[in-house]
Amino acid sequence: MTSGDNKMKMLLPFVLLLLAAPTLQAQSWRQVDPTDPTDRGRANPRPTQAATGELGAGYSDLRNQTPAAASLTDSGDWSRADVWQVAGRSSSGSFAIDTTMARASQRLPDSKRPWSSTYWPFQDCHLAFKTFGQEGLTPMEMYDTYVLATRGQNPGAAAWEGSSVAKTLVVGGNGDFGRPALKWTFKLGHNMVPWMDDPSSGVANIPYTDPSGDRSSQQVQVDWWGHCNGWAAAAILVPEPPEQLVIALDQPVTQLRLKSRDPRWPGQNNPLGRSAYTERPTSRSTLTFCGADLKGLFTEAYLATSAKLSNPNDPNFYQQKDGGTRYDPSRPQSQEELDESYKDIHPHHFHRIMLDHMEREQGLVAEKDADEHVNNLPIVGWAYVRAYNAEQRSYDFRTRVYYADYAAPTFRGTKLLPIDYGYRIYLDSRNRVTGSDWLGRSRDEHPDFIWVPDRPLPAPLKRNPAIRLEILEEILKTGARG
Repeated sequence: MTSGDNKMKMLLPFVLLLLAAPTLQAQSWRQVDPTDPTDRGRANPRPTQAATGELGAGYSDLRNQTPAAASLTDSGDWSRADVWQVAGRSSSGSFAIDTTMARASQRLPDSKRPWSSTYWPFQDCHLAFKTFGQEGLTPMEMYDTYVLATRGQNPGAAAWEGSSVAKTLVVGGNGDFGRPALKWTFKLGHNMVPWMDDPSSGVANIPYTDPSGDRSSQQVQVDWWGHCNGWAAAAILVPEPPEQLVIALDQPVTQLRLKSRDPRWPGQNNPLGRSAYTERPTSRSTLTFCGADLKGLFTEAYLATSAKLSNPNDPNFYQQKDGGTRYDPSRPQSQEELDESYKDIHPHHFHRIMLDHMEREQGLVAEKDADEHVNNLPIVGWAYVRAYNAEQRSYDFRTRVYYADYAAPTFRGTKLLPIDYGYRIYLDSRNRVTGSDWLGRSRDEHPDFIWVPDRPLPAPLKRNPAIRLEILEEILKTGARG
């Protein structure tokens, strides 16, 4: 065989991959073929009744398919996540090379599909200042009004949310006579506008105290700051709230409303902020929450959520650190550590984690921006085309991930955001995974890290301490859907 023949043999998989595109389109694969971006940004509301095997209108072709793979030596189907052994981590296991071009797709079932919503930017502070429902109250004012009606006290959620400084009472340590010590702890609140000279610029003058104790400020771009991680966790762990929920109460409602809904209002030092409200008695003994109110409140409740990333069948299959590390140039670290945090999540970990969690129908979240910005989006499904690269001894992937995208607070269902990635997974002589690389534009446009929301945490300095998850669950349980 001549050297030219060898080169043609090496190029054959890529030729097949390119020639396959028209065929895939003819087989209704167009919208899950990562080479075709024509369906980007399409919104697909969640159907009232789940359509089995479909993501929504226009996505009936994104169905579960078995990859065209050869049988493997002592390992089963290559598409099963548990056969992907990483060199140096597992003492056994390998899989046979399969040169057949394969394609596959997986998606969460309709019953587990995350819902779209806004990330509730700190620059707008709509949770405290904007109304969505017929009551004329903001989401946090709705919560305060409900708690007053059912428990006789104002928890001050709207005042805390609208404040530029979060002042929280912390209990702990040693106090007099063996009692726990009490102290006030200050941190930035969820309203950035008071720190901004020009709200349209997105730049805030953030106060800070340096190690010597001197107080100063630093200009920070805050127009992307918000509740994206809280929304992503809630969208996975909580079914989409109803469009309208009517609560019947024992006595007429007294509405609680902030005296000021101006985002420039700096807020109160008092965390309960009772003096920041006006009370408005009504003759009605019902309170009507809209879907936007409930989505916003659950987003706040899940703003501090623990993450769990593991395979219950094999703890060594991947570890928490394999999910990637946030790229954060502001954190003290070496250039090597910074470069590594930009490269991860590594594609071979990303691919195995996706295979595993989509197969187990467990929702997960990707921080989709590799740079210092944070955009947490729930994953709905994915599709990929795979070809063997003999020259590199690797598998090359063209992959499209379908995210639940940001949408208006009043949006119903799931707005899909498809994003395409290219990567190469390398194998050793035993066909075990040794590493991987992002390819092309995916070197700079790939997920920063991936995580699985587990449960909300009591973290009063990060989320609104007045919001209690058990109260929100009570509202869902006792309310009548309108």
